[in-house]
Amino acid sequence: MKKAFIILIQLAFIFSFGSAAKKISRNSPVVLDWQYRDEGGEIPAWVTAIAQSDRNTVIKELELEGYKVWTVQVSGDNLEMLEMFDDVAGVTEEISREMTSEINEVTIADNDMAEISMLKVQEVFSQSEIRGLQKMSSFWIKNGTLKKGVKKAKKESDYQVKFNYYSVWVMDSDLYEVQLKNVINEINE
Repeated sequence: MKKAFIILIQLAFIFSFGSAAKKISRNSPVVLDWQYRDEGGEIPAWVTAIAQSDRNTVIKELELEGYKVWTVQVSGDNLEMLEMFDDVAGVTEEISREMTSEINEVTIADNDMAEISMLKVQEVFSQSEIRGLQKMSSFWIKNGTLKKGVKKAKKESDYQVKFNYYSVWVMDSDLYEVQLKNVINEINE
């Protein structure tokens, strides 16, 4: 999936909308649009880095050294719903996943308790207030695959459309550590 996405980005820059639709096979997704395209914007390197699961490049590109950084990538046919999901659930899941890993490393090493599940961390974390979390950047890309029965695309409606939405969230590292300790204390009660 990640390799296919990278290929799509490269093809978007090589081909224009019309020629890409003609030269790419019927089942291959085509990049139809992206955020800021109308203003001459290109797909940022940090978006490609998220698609490649390369957090270090995201941090470097957006100059986020010294922060805890989470990246979220969601896909679907409704961009507005993807943005809402990302803001509510997507980032919380990523933070909970990282906290679960860190808690398990500490508690198992100290023999304090058995390994805990991400669901337990999510439960505790969702009941507390997340302080200091900021969305630093977001970006969307609209892809399309030819609809059944369409041999050659003449217009955007000839495609089945899917959006990829990418976001970068940050928190001060010290504040993250305080909140991680609070979650550990809550779990241990």
